[in-house]
Amino acid sequence: METKTVLRIGVDNQMLVQVVRQSIEIPGIHLVGIPIAVGRTWLVLSNLNDALSLDGFTALRISDITAVKLKFRRRSFYVRSIQHKRLPLPGLPKLDLDSESEVLRSMQRLFSLIVVNREIVNTGASEIGRLTRISSRTVTMQLIDPSAHWIRGTETFRARDITRIGFGGGYEESLAGVAGLKDPKWR
Repeated sequence: METKTVLRIGVDNQMLVQVVRQSIEIPGIHLVGIPIAVGRTWLVLSNLNDALSLDGFTALRISDITAVKLKFRRRSFYVRSIQHKRLPLPGLPKLDLDSESEVLRSMQRLFSLIVVNREIVNTGASEIGRLTRISSRTVTMQLIDPSAHWIRGTETFRARDITRIGFGGGYEESLAGVAGLKDPKWR
């Protein structure tokens, strides 16, 4: 089955899936979550974290996804844990998932801080902050440090290098709160 077809099944049925991005991830370490929305170029997952709770969202470039698995090791346990905890599936207002610039604009309207990953060009690093400028080619952010202090200046990078975007997680919400920002903006 085609990747987008499996993702749409996951969205329609609120199914827990495992997303494989072979060229980006450490072998055997894959993202697990519930697909919330699928666009032309981006997917949004509700993240299943290490504590087996749904914690924020991750947007992934669909072109990087090599497989979406509906059956995978420990899936049954994860599903039972979610059911046992009676975790509600978090909702989101509609996001534009058709280009890097539009997905970023959508997220910034809803959340005070976003986490940008450029996993191919900057492996293991994440930039956390707010967007100050977006074009079809570049993204400029004001970054925030782990102590919730704004870093002077801005950082600009190519939009096409963005492979993953995090938002709405407990860490980002805590960081935003300590920095005096309202997060999420839409509630």
